[in-house]
Amino acid sequence: MAKKKKAAKKTTKKSTKKKAKKKAKKKAKARTPAVSPVGILGTGKLYSPVRERISCGSAVVDAIMGGPVDIIDGDVVPKKSDGTRATEWGMPVGRILEVVGGYSTGKSTFLENVAKSVQSHGGAVYMGITEATLDPDRMVRIGCDPERIRFKEFEWIEDGFEWVELILNERIKERNRTPILITWDTIGASHSKDDRPGSGSRTVREGLRKITNLVAQANAIMVFINQTSATFDRFETEPATPFGQGIRFHASIRLEFRGQKKFTEVDGVQKGKQVFSETKASYGILPVAANRKNKTFPPFRRCRMPLNFLDGLDDDLGLYMYLSQRKKYIGLADPVAKRGDVMDQGKLIVFKMPEECSCYWNDYRNFINNTRPDVKEWMIEQCRKLAYNGFDPIAS
Repeated sequence: MAKKKKAAKKTTKKSTKKKAKKKAKKKAKARTPAVSPVGILGTGKLYSPVRERISCGSAVVDAIMGGPVDIIDGDVVPKKSDGTRATEWGMPVGRILEVVGGYSTGKSTFLENVAKSVQSHGGAVYMGITEATLDPDRMVRIGCDPERIRFKEFEWIEDGFEWVELILNERIKERNRTPILITWDTIGASHSKDDRPGSGSRTVREGLRKITNLVAQANAIMVFINQTSATFDRFETEPATPFGQGIRFHASIRLEFRGQKKFTEVDGVQKGKQVFSETKASYGILPVAANRKNKTFPPFRRCRMPLNFLDGLDDDLGLYMYLSQRKKYIGLADPVAKRGDVMDQGKLIVFKMPEECSCYWNDYRNFINNTRPDVKEWMIEQCRKLAYNGFDPIAS
């Protein structure tokens, strides 16, 4: 009997030791993550890093949104473009963007230029519309093809997020890595089906939590257009927008457009900083684009964004206006000869490159786009350098 008791005691000791080892293994598994972060980054299964960007159609706005840079001998050098989206500057693919501003500040026109740029890269465009702001004729003039855009009209916030989620899930199932653009113009004009106070903010937050990771997995660019409203809080620096701070929290980039100043093309070049004119017919408006938030690039950069009434973003004039605030990049001079035909060409624009060159204003667009495209590449590179280093052309 005593032998049997001793054997039973031995078995109970062994079983308790086994149980203790199992518990220790479970605790160790709970402490360590299932997959190490290094393994995810090494295999390329993480969707959150920005690997691709697409231009919005304006080089100066692209510069304040950011892009890839190299630091050589302490100097910031933008990576040279190799023709792929990996070296392009502008909107990050797989992220959410918010564009805010008052009425008639160019938000919808900016969106149409973004759609044109995405179409030029072979991507599909989906536009959610809650107010009548799109003009198909103007889209054709800008260069966008409205027949290739899939439009969706809705009134309720719930319907909008359901539509976006459906597009993203279908895209993920297809495993197509071509970037797509989804826009919502404007979310401030949408309403929640729930009439209780604060229900709109809750609905927007719930919808954003559902789509944020899907946007990254589907390789999409999600752009929300939002309206600013009047605020009487003098301590609030950010513009007030509907539905609280849900969208600005989830957005990687938040652009704000301000100002409805009119300008003329000739005055914009001949007078340099003084680009406004009341005596001549207006050529367009000149809102200030401010980068209020940026998770992919240094934030709080600003630039002027010339908007032509007929053709949308004026990239050539925007480049000139950005660099003309620094005399070491671009300067103005009087015509060399005083003949009538030369005087009619306007001021002489001097590009202070390593090999200095110049052209007359009336030949400016043809000069940088056709005669000397290397001049435009130099201008874009200088804009990117200045934007990275925090240059503010509005305050200068």
